Amino acid sequence: MFRTTVYTLIVSIVFAMLAISVFGPTPIASAGTGPGLELLPWPDNASAVFTQTATVYGDTHTKSNKDYFQLTSLNFDGRYRLSNAAKTPPLTLSSLALGYDVQYFNINTTALTLPHHLIDASVAAGEVLYHSSRWRISFVGGAEYSGSSVGGDPDAYYGRADLLGQYHIDKDRELIVGLDYYGNRLFLPDVPLPIIAYNWRLNRRLEIFAGVPYVGLKWKPNSRLQMRLFYEIPYSGSAIFKYRLFDHFKLLVDYADDENVFHVRGTPNTQRLFFSQQRVEAGVSWRPVRAIRLELTGGYAFGQEFQSGFDVRKLTTLSQIAPEPYARIDIAFGF
Repeated sequence: MFRTTVYTLIVSIVFAMLAISVFGPTPIASAGTGPGLELLPWPDNASAVFTQTATVYGDTHTKSNKDYFQLTSLNFDGRYRLSNAAKTPPLTLSSLALGYDVQYFNINTTALTLPHHLIDASVAAGEVLYHSSRWRISFVGGAEYSGSSVGGDPDAYYGRADLLGQYHIDKDRELIVGLDYYGNRLFLPDVPLPIIAYNWRLNRRLEIFAGVPYVGLKWKPNSRLQMRLFYEIPYSGSAIFKYRLFDHFKLLVDYADDENVFHVRGTPNTQRLFFSQQRVEAGVSWRPVRAIRLELTGGYAFGQEFQSGFDVRKLTTLSQIAPEPYARIDIAFGF
């Protein structure tokens, strides 16, 4: 089994490297096909940011029937904008931003209730509708396929749209309001939900983002240590700690609580498959030049569970997965 895991890791790393040239570049921060396409900052005022990630998990089993289970995941996402100007005129395509996000799970298991492949692929475009000294109003629209087969499932297609307003109170404070529709959302997927958040840069070391459904904190207590906390109510969250050893090397410790949702072909369109997982990891981050970042980490996955239902308000457990170690490689760059 160990040989199989090592072989899968090698293939996944090669695949991730090839994805840079085959699929094109992918984002330093994810959520490039939702509100993040317009709300996430562009590092160093870049025109594009891209990320490729491959994660290979060790051999494990389901908790109930002791069925064999081994998981490999690949993720490619990216954002690109036509103009990197700080301000763009209203209602012009010069402010158009494009994004994509592809996540693939390969599941090697003897459990009959679980699919062997899960894929979530989405594309989106964002455009500034109005821009003044105080207000910035933008729209993001996109489409997503999230299912157990590569295409061919008519019930696995979803739409999403976001109308966002950003009000600049002053140079350090910003109010964000909006309306989000997401057909594959974990909670109330058939209902548009409001977005409201307050972004406050208290000083050059501390920034707070608080609201619904996003809460975040970025803190840099000194020149070597930095911390980022993020929570999406009521779905998922993450905590990242980085410590700079040298000019181009950082140690990192990361915790993540994720939940993904897919439609399984042949099941009713009101029933979806939910996969939840918690991870802790540690590793190194290397930035050979300002525009490129490479991360190598090892970690431990736990709290893994497959459930079915319409949304997170009422789910039925299909299978719980025993904890397992994993290895991850992440390549990001921008220009």
